[in-house]
Amino acid sequence: MISFFNPTPQYLSEKQNLKINRLLCYKLCYKARNMNKKIGPLLFVLLNSLSVAAFAAVTATSKSADIPRTTTPAAQGNPAAGTATSTANEVSTPSDSLLDRFTANIFSIYHGAPIKDPGSKYSLNNKGQKNTSTITNFDSEVNLAFLLTKNIGIGPSIPFLIIPSSGQHFVIQDAGIRVFDRKTISTEGFNLYTNLILQAPTSDYSKKRGMDYAVKTTPNFRYLFPHSNFRVGAFTEAKAYMGVTKGKTFKLWAGPYISYSLSDHFALSVLYEMEANHLKNQPSFHFVKYQTDLQPGFVWNITSHVMINPYVQIFTGTKISLENSGLGAVFSATLL
Repeated sequence: MISFFNPTPQYLSEKQNLKINRLLCYKLCYKARNMNKKIGPLLFVLLNSLSVAAFAAVTATSKSADIPRTTTPAAQGNPAAGTATSTANEVSTPSDSLLDRFTANIFSIYHGAPIKDPGSKYSLNNKGQKNTSTITNFDSEVNLAFLLTKNIGIGPSIPFLIIPSSGQHFVIQDAGIRVFDRKTISTEGFNLYTNLILQAPTSDYSKKRGMDYAVKTTPNFRYLFPHSNFRVGAFTEAKAYMGVTKGKTFKLWAGPYISYSLSDHFALSVLYEMEANHLKNQPSFHFVKYQTDLQPGFVWNITSHVMINPYVQIFTGTKISLENSGLGAVFSATLL
């Protein structure tokens, strides 16, 4: 394994190489901390956590590989043994390589034009109204992770906007580090995903508001009814904006949904979106409704790694009409 920061000779072991990477991580982080007292500590946590995780994984794999494996009679080619099961003395080594522990995916939400004017470059605001300050865009994020176990991982999350019709086509949002558990609770038909995300003020919007950092979580759950094609669930989000001088200081968002599978790859779905925010200088538990809308559509799993969910966004906080309803879509793909 060659160091990402400083190529080292091939004769160094993976553990020695990772130790060098960790020392370089420390140096880079402390330099970043001196340049920016807000972003430096976050970068320190990100790089150090990843290097520690990788070092732990290589150490565990090396220790397993050093233990001699015993084999059953069947494995030694004795036909009389048949399909003998493993004995208590057997020690199995991990089948996946270090590279297999890395994951990458992309997620994007398309905020489109009104149904009545599908060719417009303008989208609808949170009230279901078209105006020149709201432009169609892809609200996206790329997530990279190193799996500590089969379901628990840690890695960077990089959100960004793609604006097809504007002069500024790519806008970075608040990047951060994400820790997640894909199966916090997993039983027959039910699964709960949880995470914790620490974000730095890397967007111009957050910098203008004086944000120091943000703490965010986006848990979701789903339940598949036994002997049925119906599924219910909810996507949720809670986010605290620390140190801001104006605007929202806390966000609550939820999107409960129900879907009906027509096949293994295609399902009809309806999601109800709602968001409320706490604003600066308001009483502690005073939240202002920001948006509510209904999103009927369908989910198409093009492959086991690619999904698209087109929908119509019907704003329920205003008069329901084609003019006040928009086009939207969710796209996700697994890259690693």
